[in-house]
Amino acid sequence: EGRFYVDDLIGLSVVDEAGAPIGTFKAVLPAGGADVYVITKLNGQEELVAAVDENIRKIDLQAGLIVVRLPEWDEAK
Repeated sequence: EGRFYVDDLIGLSVVDEAGAPIGTFKAVLPAGGADVYVITKLNGQEELVAAVDENIRKIDLQAGLIVVRLPEWDEAK
């Protein structure tokens, strides 16, 4: 529980906590403290999000969704 294969995550829809679409899960970048999730946003830009509980709120493979809380600096865009 709480662990996933990267191949299972690629292509999942990414939404915010209110359910608004953000984009699609693209890849995982291994990093020192926590992995980094690469999300292709609806506008085509990539968003990097640390894979920590604060940011990754829920992964639901059956629904094909990842619920995220984007970093505060992104909310200004």
